[in-house]
Amino acid sequence: MKKTKVLLVDDIEMNLILLEEMLEDLTLEVIKARSGSEAIELVSQNRFALVLLDVQMPDMDGFETAEKLYQIEGNKDLPIIFVTAVNIEEQYVLKGYQFGAVDYIIKPFDPVLLISKVKVFCKLYEQNNLLDLKNQELLRIEKERSHYKIYLEETLKTRTDKLLNLNKALKDEVLEWKHEAQSNKGEDTILDCFENSHLGMIVLTENGTRLEVNKKFCELVGNQKSKIINADWVNLIHESSLSEFETNLNQILESEKKHYSGKVNLKGIKGEIVNTNFNIQLIQSESKKNNLIFLTVEDSAR
Repeated sequence: MKKTKVLLVDDIEMNLILLEEMLEDLTLEVIKARSGSEAIELVSQNRFALVLLDVQMPDMDGFETAEKLYQIEGNKDLPIIFVTAVNIEEQYVLKGYQFGAVDYIIKPFDPVLLISKVKVFCKLYEQNNLLDLKNQELLRIEKERSHYKIYLEETLKTRTDKLLNLNKALKDEVLEWKHEAQSNKGEDTILDCFENSHLGMIVLTENGTRLEVNKKFCELVGNQKSKIINADWVNLIHESSLSEFETNLNQILESEKKHYSGKVNLKGIKGEIVNTNFNIQLIQSESKKNNLIFLTVEDSAR
């Protein structure tokens, strides 16, 4: 820890030595100057807790020296105790205070009084230094807090923006799911109607491939869906209706006509005749590609 500095200013070396010896038990860094000019130079280069300044010096007396010391930057509150061998008259004291003196000490020195006064001013200086350090620490902490606050705000904004973007993406995805679900629901409804219709139904491609068969058609012929889809027409249409059925179906497949209705005898699983009213309908797409053939069958016995 650095020692507190005290400046002694006197043109007589013996006085400086005497003052230094009186202060040696205070653990101070005592610096001596033999003139006002030297004191000014030292004060401009160091920070002192106190200046003990002799009033009567040649060339530049204590009052002029004090005035110039206070003009040095950062030293307007520098405590100066004037040291004098002259009886202190009221006018003399007033002049000293006008030049910034905080106190007077009269030669010959009273060691107890001198040490007491020096202690007071050094203690004030050290407390002020400590306060300055605490203020600097508080400023540093406040600066760090300010930087950290800015960092937190920026981080929060970045994360908030990310969350907003994720939330938007999630909402868009949910809307897409809902739309898909609604579409699927519509498709499911159509498929449900197809599957559970009281009419037998078959869906074909234009090349005659069977895509789907509903439950009622399977009941009419008494066969399984997979076997019906993969079966030849000969095994589904009774011989008595096969020729007429194939002729009309081929005409629709070849786009010679779009619709046919008539009685068609289906062949049951045991070869029996199943009398039905048959309807064949061409369903064209907008592009006229991937057209479908829709067949509906109704039991004529109903």
